[in-house]
Amino acid sequence: MCAIEVKLTTENEDHQATENAIDINHSATLACISAGIGYSELEEISAAINMPMMAYETYAANEADVAAIMCQTAWKTMGEAAVEEASLARALGEVDSDGIPCITVVTDGAWSKRSYNVNYDALSGVACIIGQRTGKLLFLAVRNKYCSICARTVGSKSIPSEHLCFRNWAGPSTAMETDIIAEGFKRSLDMHGIKYTRMVGDGDSSVYRKLKEVKPYGNQLVEKVECRNHLLRNFSSKLRELTNQDYGPNANNNPDMTHEEYAAEQEKFLKDLQKSPQQITAIEEETRSQSASQKWKQERHLRLTASNFGEICRMRSTTSCQNMVKRLLYCTFKGNRYTRWGTEHESLAIEEFELKYGFTVSKCGFFIDKTHYYLGASPDGLIDNNALIEVKCPANCVDVSPEEGIERKLIKFAEMKQNKMYLKRTHPYFYQVQGQLAITQKDVCFFVIWTPKGIMVEEVIKISILRSL
Repeated sequence: MCAIEVKLTTENEDHQATENAIDINHSATLACISAGIGYSELEEISAAINMPMMAYETYAANEADVAAIMCQTAWKTMGEAAVEEASLARALGEVDSDGIPCITVVTDGAWSKRSYNVNYDALSGVACIIGQRTGKLLFLAVRNKYCSICARTVGSKSIPSEHLCFRNWAGPSTAMETDIIAEGFKRSLDMHGIKYTRMVGDGDSSVYRKLKEVKPYGNQLVEKVECRNHLLRNFSSKLRELTNQDYGPNANNNPDMTHEEYAAEQEKFLKDLQKSPQQITAIEEETRSQSASQKWKQERHLRLTASNFGEICRMRSTTSCQNMVKRLLYCTFKGNRYTRWGTEHESLAIEEFELKYGFTVSKCGFFIDKTHYYLGASPDGLIDNNALIEVKCPANCVDVSPEEGIERKLIKFAEMKQNKMYLKRTHPYFYQVQGQLAITQKDVCFFVIWTPKGIMVEEVIKISILRSL
C-alpha cells in the first residue's frame, strides 16, 4: 500500500462557488434522471458502496430542482441554436420582406410505445423541431394522456389531492405529433424571431394539413419537403402492397384472367407435370439426398405430397379448401427442435432397425405418381422390391421407450393392443403411409417408432386412398 490519501471533489471547494455549481445530492439526482432510474435504485447503489443516502423527501425536492434547471437549460440552448440558424439564414439572404430570417426545419414525433401500424393508443408522445443547417433543437414538447395520481381516484370517484398533474392531452394519440409541431410553428416568432418556412418531414400528411389550417405566418405558406428516407420507405411499402394484391396469402382470390385463360393455364400446368416412366425413375435417383437436393425441393414444391394427404382426406366436403391451398403454397415453416431431432436421428433409427430385424434399407428419392402426376412422396427408405420404411423419432420421448411413450400419451399417433404397437388409422401419419405405398407401388410399409430407449415396428398393409383425394 502506498498510504497516499487523495481527496476528490465534484465542485469547486470555494464556498463562493459559481452559480452553475450543484451539490452532491443534486448531482446524484441528475445521474438517476440521466440513467433512467429512480430513488429505489439509488438507495440500493448507496447501500452497496456504504454511502449515506438522502431521505425520499430530499430526493423529491432535488428532483424538482434538477428538472427546473434542465428545463431552463433546454430552452436556453434552443434559443442559442435559433440565433445560430438566424445568422446563417441572414448570411445567405434568406429573409422575408420584413427582414425576418426564414429557415428550413426537420420535424418528427415519437411515442411511449411502438404501434406497428395498429393500436395507436400510446399514453405519451413527444415531437421536436430541429434546424436543418445546424442540426440543433429549436422546439420540443410532450403530450400526456395519463397521470398516476389522477388515475388512482378514477374508481373511487373521489377528488385527487393537489398535485403537479402531467396530463395535458385528451385527444387521440395519433394527433399528438400534429398538435406539438403546430404549436412550435405558431411560437417560432415569439420564441426566436424566425419563421420555419420549409419543413422536412415524413410521409404523414396530417402535420402539413394542420399547418395549412392554423396558418402560423398568415398567408405565407409553409413548404413541405419529403424526407428522403421516409420517401424511400413509403415507396417500398406501396410496392409491397401492390404485390400483396396478386401474390401471397392476402392476394385477391379472384383469378386475374378470364375463365378461358384460367382453364388453359390450368391445363398447361398439369401437362407440364406429366413425366414419362423414364423421367420418373431419373428424378427418383437424382433426389436421393432428399432435403439436401435442390431438385427434390423443386419437384416437391410443384406437387401435393403424401405428408399432406391426411389433412386433405379428413376435410369435410363443406369445408372451403382456400386456407389449405394458402398454407400449402405459402408455408413459412422452416422446422423446429422436434423436426430437427427426427432428422438427426433418422439414420440411427434405420441402422438399429436393420440390426434388429435383419433387413437392408436402401435410400430413395422423390417418387412421382405414374397416373396422378401432381402427387408425390418421399419415403425414408426402401426394403427389397415390395416394401418401404417410414421412421418417426418423437423428441418428447428421449427418456422413455416407445411403449412407455404410448402408455403415457406422449405418443399420440399410435396405440397398444395385445402388447403390439399399431398406428392409429385416423391419424394423418396413416394417410401419409398409404399415400407413399400407392405412389411408390409397394405393398408394405414398416412403420418405425424409435427412441434412445427402444424401437417398435408395425407392418402396415396397403389399401386404396387415392379415390379420396
